[in-house]
Amino acid sequence: SALKKGLLIEPSDCLTFAGDLNKEMSVTFSVTNKSDQKLAYKIKCTKNEAFKISSAIDVIPNGHQKQITITYRPIQEDISDRHHIGIYYIPAPEGCTASSVWKEHYGPPCGEYRLKV
Repeated sequence: SALKKGLLIEPSDCLTFAGDLNKEMSVTFSVTNKSDQKLAYKIKCTKNEAFKISSAIDVIPNGHQKQITITYRPIQEDISDRHHIGIYYIPAPEGCTASSVWKEHYGPPCGEYRLKV
């Protein structure tokens, strides 16, 4: 199925926050819908206190690209390389909202990506 193509994530392997980890900083990545239908995605991270995600849940039409910004907020704990961001997606019926399609979805997502932080 064309859903196998799913989303194209760039960069596809790792998000790097460089600089002073005592200051808030942001990094942006792109999500492109390569399938032949609308997809709903959601993005989760392993540490909500440390990472704030813009548009963490949304619908993306086929052929479209979205920029997602992740902001790192300093916390007392050492941020090691064990943290990651998960990007999950499922098909989105016409006229639905991202939150409604996820509420009605049962079972595992159609696809999943992991970005190391």
